[in-house]
Amino acid sequence: MVATRFMTSKRPVPADMLLVNERRRRLAAGIATPARTAPSDALDADDIFATDEDQLVDEPQAPAQPSPARGAVVLRKPMSSVTLAHIGWSGPIDHELLQAALACQPVHERDAAAHAQLFGGQTSPHDVGAALEVVLDESEIAILSATGDAEPDALVRAAQLADRLTGEGVSASDIVSSVLAAYRRTALSCAWYERLGLKASAQVLRERDETAVTMLSTLRALLGER
Repeated sequence: MVATRFMTSKRPVPADMLLVNERRRRLAAGIATPARTAPSDALDADDIFATDEDQLVDEPQAPAQPSPARGAVVLRKPMSSVTLAHIGWSGPIDHELLQAALACQPVHERDAAAHAQLFGGQTSPHDVGAALEVVLDESEIAILSATGDAEPDALVRAAQLADRLTGEGVSASDIVSSVLAAYRRTALSCAWYERLGLKASAQVLRERDETAVTMLSTLRALLGER
């Protein structure tokens, strides 16, 4: 009786046979076994950690700026030529002095010559590093030129302010660009009041001061001028 039970009991299936049986079952069911990557295609752990750049922590690249439209004028001022050490910001801000320190100039000589009355015939120094930049389209150039004054007025000075930070080796450019654009917007608003012979409201002037302080703080930190 004991011998019979011993002979009829099922012996445990070895682990390697279980794998073989599972493979047979999958093939019978028509399920293809995933192909293993060839050793030559596989990345070794040493290869992964030996790379020079870590894409997991790389800063996202800013999208490329579209090419300027026909008739547009690109203005730029290299950050290497910017200093704000002489601009006070603990009291009333001298916006005319501040805007002169940040005024961008045409990149191309043909634009500087064609609009010498607006920009003084000067071109921006060539520098591939970080730079303040703004692009004025053809209609904006026409508006700025409509004054007929011998000297650029407040609207021209405000229009020369940058609304972005570009160039190689630029970090946190989106943050800096938003600060630049905010001040330029409020400066243009005040300049339009002046060109139209109107008095800007206290709120408009206060917003210009607030955005100027934020911009000064940001740019001074970027320049190391604390």
